[in-house]
This record gives sequence, structure tokens and C-alpha cells, in this order.
Amino acid sequence: FLLTSCKKENLSNVNTKEELQVLKKLCFIQNFYKKDKNYVSVDFINHIKKSELDPKTTALQIIELPDSYCYVNSEKKLEVYEISDSVKIVMQKYSYDDEGNYKFGQSIKLTDLLKAVEKPKEARFLSSPYEIEILNNKIISLKEIYIP
Repeated sequence: FLLTSCKKENLSNVNTKEELQVLKKLCFIQNFYKKDKNYVSVDFINHIKKSELDPKTTALQIIELPDSYCYVNSEKKLEVYEISDSVKIVMQKYSYDDEGNYKFGQSIKLTDLLKAVEKPKEARFLSSPYEIEILNNKIISLKEIYIP
């Protein structure tokens, strides 16, 4: 009768954690809402060269930029994401400095943004494009893109 033993393997190289990948996308924000958590509905857009834009395009919205690029929303397809409790929000047109210029790159809290979009005069926040970062189906970063 034969006895064998298990060889002790070195497990230090084994990846026990699933690698997390952050997805970066451009979008328009349609709406914020709260149930048990905070959610946002977004409509994804593309950033392309104007020369690559098909003249026959029936895009819903095109924002032309001065650098020969444009943001294009070719179809309205809303997707809803939970907003992480630790979301990082950076705004370009949220407030002004003492000289009346925008405070670019201003970090704000989610509660401040939610209060601002409730005011009709602040609807501009919903017409700006945003760069968002998504991790595990939660938005972890939301950055307003400045359009001159």
C-alpha cells in the first residue's frame, strides 16, 4: 500500500482578487434621483473629429469644439447607474471667483450638485457633457467638461 503526500505549492503568485477595471465614458446627464441610494441616468456620447462625422448623420445633438473635434449623441439611450457614496465630482462652471470667472476644476460634494440641479436656473449642469468613471456598475467619478 502506497502513501503519497501533497506537495506544498507556492500560492503567492496566484491572483486571488478579481482585477477591477474602471470604465471611462463620456455622457450627458439626463436626471438625478434618489431611492434608497443616489442614482443618475446618463446618455453616452462620442468624441470624434469633425472630418469623421458623416454629413448624413441624423445625430440628436452635436457640439462642435474649436479644436476640429465634436461631441456627438447619435441616439438617446438612457442607462441608470448608482452613484458611489465616495464619488469624486469636479465641476468647471459651478461657481465664480471674485472677478466673475468660472472656478475651473472645483471639487464639490454630491449633495451640492443635487441641490444645484433642482434649481431651474442651474439647468446648464444638465446640458454639459461629462466624463464619468464606472466601477462595479457604480459611478465613482463625475467630471464636467468645459465647452467654450
